[in-house]
Amino acid sequence: MKNQSRIHGVDTFRFFAFLNVFLFHATTQWSAGYLGVQLFFIISSFLLTFLALNEIKDTGLFSRTNFFLRRAVRIYPLYFMVVAVSFYLLPLIAGSFNRTVTLPENKWMYWTFLSNFDSQDHIFALKFLWSISVEEQFYILFIGLSYFFKKNIYIPVIALVLLSFVSPVFSHLTGVSEYHNPVTYFADFGIGMLAAKMYFEKNQLLKGMNLVVLSILSGIVVLLSFRLSFLSPVLNISFALFAASCLLLGIRVFQQQSYKKWLPASTEILGRYTYGLYVYSGFVLTFSGLFLSGSNNYLLLVLEFSILLVISVFSYHLLEKRFLELKDVLHYKGRNRSDRSVAIPSMELVPATISL
Repeated sequence: MKNQSRIHGVDTFRFFAFLNVFLFHATTQWSAGYLGVQLFFIISSFLLTFLALNEIKDTGLFSRTNFFLRRAVRIYPLYFMVVAVSFYLLPLIAGSFNRTVTLPENKWMYWTFLSNFDSQDHIFALKFLWSISVEEQFYILFIGLSYFFKKNIYIPVIALVLLSFVSPVFSHLTGVSEYHNPVTYFADFGIGMLAAKMYFEKNQLLKGMNLVVLSILSGIVVLLSFRLSFLSPVLNISFALFAASCLLLGIRVFQQQSYKKWLPASTEILGRYTYGLYVYSGFVLTFSGLFLSGSNNYLLLVLEFSILLVISVFSYHLLEKRFLELKDVLHYKGRNRSDRSVAIPSMELVPATISL
């Protein structure tokens, strides 16, 4: 399978997922944004698994060191900058306006990507970063699971899906809410890996009509799970199947050259900035709520998104891209080729409540 610099359609899918989450954060009328958390984890698992399978095919092995370093240059610079600003600069800024901010008592949890286990209340700009902690925890798990990729990737897929059912038990024993519990999202990571395996092999089950049927059936189960309590245990899995089938359908659509005639190419560009859009959204929403609270709600929403987009674009080109250039020395090279592997995917987003 030929390596690709991008899988067309994924960035568009990611942008609309972010938009869903942003509306959940910014308005009181949008209540379905919490499902975005599963969607972004599925995208992450799909892309990372596809990267690994490509590397194994081209080189015969998967460099776990390079995998970790590639994720580090993508995630760490912006993440640690936000944490540092929140801990050391934000209190000074708030003090100049005669305001106070509630910072987490266990700051070490943010430095070590364990903030999803911190149940104490604190500012929104930090609170939503719990999803990045879950993502980092999955990276460690992914490195271990990658040993199965060469021979039988279905073992970790099945294991992750089955383990997702014990999420309530894990939450009960640890006191961590199911929403912040990494085990809750094991089914999403597993289904994402399965989708990547099938896409990589161009499995015949991925024919358009099969994906349409799967998305419809799984979507029906999702809707029924909200109304029928006996179906609630399969809600996460059914939504993961629905999201994965929609993702693969979107990719098929964007593989058609004619898509540019009737789909906005701008969404493919905007999707590249979703990590920054997510990370900065807490700050933009918090401060706009403080200083622009009397504005028209719809006008405020447009203004918030515009400010957020400008900040994210500048951040990407002035900060993040500088570190992303390091990936050139971390990508593998194929046995008989000089082109580099697929691009590092952007980070995922998740919803949370706003507080100051």
